[in-house]
Amino acid sequence: MKYDFENEIWPDSERVPYKLIQWWTFGYCRTICRRAIKGNYGKNWSYADEYQHAFHESQWEVIENCLPIEALMFRVLLLVMLGGRGDHDFSQKLYMEISGIIAVNDLSQMMLELDEIEKRDFEIDLRILGIDG
Repeated sequence: MKYDFENEIWPDSERVPYKLIQWWTFGYCRTICRRAIKGNYGKNWSYADEYQHAFHESQWEVIENCLPIEALMFRVLLLVMLGGRGDHDFSQKLYMEISGIIAVNDLSQMMLELDEIEKRDFEIDLRILGIDG
């Protein structure tokens, strides 16, 4: 089964690919930016706030059966999207959570779950962030 865009459903038995995690995350950020434009967040809104809100509102934080590779990809993606400009405490939290995921799960084993194109894309992001197994 392919992703059902109308109902935003992904088959439970399949691992969520990195591209879909990216798509969902950009969707959260867009929603939050729309709220900011409407003035719901006040004038102190910063560009990095959308990523923090995406992290907290994301279904990745409530999925009970989230695979370690999916949790890792989400956090890596957020750090890349922050571009080194985000709130230091939030970035450190993400790095600590990434370290925790890798400490419990062998990164090289998790990478075996990815196809070659997805693996190459994700490895670039890991290298940019200085993350290795």
